[in-house]
Formats: sequence, C-alpha cells, structure tokens
Amino acid sequence: MFDDLRDLYSAEIRAHGRSPSYGKRPAVFDATAKGDNPMCGDRVQVFVRRDGDAVAEAGADWVGFVFASGSPRTITPGAAAVLARHHPGMARVGLFVDPSDDEVAEVLDALSLAVLQIHAPRARAAHLRSRFGIPVWHAAGIATAT
Repeated sequence: MFDDLRDLYSAEIRAHGRSPSYGKRPAVFDATAKGDNPMCGDRVQVFVRRDGDAVAEAGADWVGFVFASGSPRTITPGAAAVLARHHPGMARVGLFVDPSDDEVAEVLDALSLAVLQIHAPRARAAHLRSRFGIPVWHAAGIATAT
C-alpha cells in the first residue's frame, strides 16, 4: 500500500511540474486542507475524494498523525483535524519528537488524541502525561554496536 501511495505522490508531483493546477478545484470532494508543500514551499490546498473507507475496511483500530517537525510525514493540526473527522470511531495517536508544551497544546486544541507517542527523554514524556492527562507511549531508541 505504501509503495502505491509513494508512486501516486511522485506521479502527482511530476504532473504538477509539467502542468501546475493552481486554482483548479474538483467538482466533487469530501475534505480539503491547506498547507505548505515541503518539497517546493508552495502554499497548497488539497482536495480529497474518498471512495469508501479503506482505513476502516482494512481493520485499523488506530489512526496516527505525525507532528514532528522535520519529518516528511508531518501534518498540521488543522489538516489532522479534517482527516480525523472522517474516522470518528477510531482512536487517534499523535507522534511528537521532543515537543514543547505549546506544540502539544496547539494540536490538542485542534483535535482530541487518545495517546501521545513521545520521542523524548523519559522525564519529558512523564511531564507531558501529567500536564495533559493523556496516556503516553514513550518511544525507546535502539542503538546497534558498530
């Protein structure tokens, strides 16, 4: 599935380069989100048309959102809220890398999360659990000997 999505994204980027579609809005769509294209910096608005509910049909119990700056999968809190509305029965997890309290609060103002997945020192993860009252999955780094 991920290879298909990467291929689709790559194809869309190439097609956009050949024939930019600024300002074109599809006649039918289920959701829209605005953001910055991390590849070129363009301000974009994405329109999504869903055919069925592939996530739920695949049997997923959780839907996750990456809020770690620097990741190519980072999503804005507003875009995550739009996507989350399409999966009201699924638990939501937010992935953060050493976030500030303000960063977590901004996300929680936009959408509710069942769990915070935290990549940070253990004391920081404990602080966030206490501060926001949400369970924390503390990510443990794995080192290999060279």
